[in-house]
Amino acid sequence: KIIATADLSDEDKERRQAGASLRNTVVAAAGYVENEQSQTSQPVDANGAPDPKKPVETTSITFRIRVPTNRFDGLLKKISALGIVRDRSVGAQDVTAEVVDVDSRIKSSQASIARIQVLYDTAVTTADVAAIEGELSRRQADLESLLARPVHIRTICRPERRSG
Repeated sequence: KIIATADLSDEDKERRQAGASLRNTVVAAAGYVENEQSQTSQPVDANGAPDPKKPVETTSITFRIRVPTNRFDGLLKKISALGIVRDRSVGAQDVTAEVVDVDSRIKSSQASIARIQVLYDTAVTTADVAAIEGELSRRQADLESLLARPVHIRTICRPERRSG
């Protein structure tokens, strides 16, 4: 499983609009913006001192995007067509081990919850119910954490299912 990444710098004067266009294009390609940074500057006067009469300007915005590798090249072409990219750096990260590990931990956690649920359903005393409920809640929280943490990795890395 490979995640393709790109760092893109925006040079459009209408930065907010350009950023929104870029984000929409990335999301349409089943990706996401992992990181976004903007730099601002205060215009200076003839002496090089900050000029309070002029508004602070956003000089650049840098985006780190992640998309499925099978859509990466097409996405870069679409982004280039927007005419907002000044600099570009492209890379890839192999996350196969992490995906396999997380999937395995999710399955194990689900099985553990199922076993605890059986105990909960057969508990007789209030003390047993309380103890099992606490353990069940802890394990469900652990599962939810696993499911939430790698959503971007599991979503980005899964091959598309083709109908037919």
